[in-house]
Amino acid sequence: MPYVPPVTIQSNTMIEAPVPIANVCVLCDSARIKRLHVSTKGEVFRCRNCTVVFFRSRVDTSALYDSAYFTNNYAAIQEAQRAKAERYIATIQQFQATGSLMDYGCGSGVFLAAAEAAGFTNSVGVDISDAALELTRRNVGPHVRLINTLSEDIGEQKFDVISLIDSAAHVPNFRVTLELLIERHLKPGGVLFVRTPNINRWYLTYVKFLSCVLPSEYIDEFYFLPKRYLLFNSRAIRDLFQKYRFTILHSAAESDYQRTISATSLKAQLRGLLMRRIPRWINPRNSLVVVAQSPQ
Repeated sequence: MPYVPPVTIQSNTMIEAPVPIANVCVLCDSARIKRLHVSTKGEVFRCRNCTVVFFRSRVDTSALYDSAYFTNNYAAIQEAQRAKAERYIATIQQFQATGSLMDYGCGSGVFLAAAEAAGFTNSVGVDISDAALELTRRNVGPHVRLINTLSEDIGEQKFDVISLIDSAAHVPNFRVTLELLIERHLKPGGVLFVRTPNINRWYLTYVKFLSCVLPSEYIDEFYFLPKRYLLFNSRAIRDLFQKYRFTILHSAAESDYQRTISATSLKAQLRGLLMRRIPRWINPRNSLVVVAQSPQ
């Protein structure tokens, strides 16, 4: 989904939390990290402690999330998104039937629309992309509030549910943002719903092999550079929630949306094989869905 807002520390001051110098893991602070890839866009590391893969960027990614980004990446899968959104809401309702909801990185608003239809009220959608908010306005009712940043007059409003659907990986400093959401905006005992990429060791081995035969700029795409700052797996996400004393209520790995790309040239067919078919075969459940509850 979309790029998400920079962290706001004060209500009248917008700042983007700097991505830490990568001499330690951005999630667990371990110094046991290994550099996997270097390019003009930045560096990719893997933590040997919590096993997360993270990206230290050299470029500003905020301008990438314009209207063309959403058209090219999500227009063709909106129906699939709606079906998954309804399923995700049903999963959440096993633990939180209704209440207030914040969707952080709301994208096209499909999830907010499903939440609204299921009875969630006082909803807020947050996305730094104006193009995303314009799409969301077309999908939700007028009483759903849409904002670019957390500084826009919501103060310390707390929610029963906070969702991050395909947005956690796009946050430059996810840990700072997560702590802000938990401490300032999630009610005690509230529900956090996260959907994020799931990268297994076979995929990383595959990319390591390709890095021996392909130029660096091609390897960037296999690490989803420069858009994704974090690539989780089940252990990394579990350890993260345990760090904040959350109880994991539900966890599942699933396949990402299937995008059909017509390839006519030999080069395009080879690209599809290397970037989609083989990764789908070695890492078929390439997304994680987690529902966790904050301490009471």
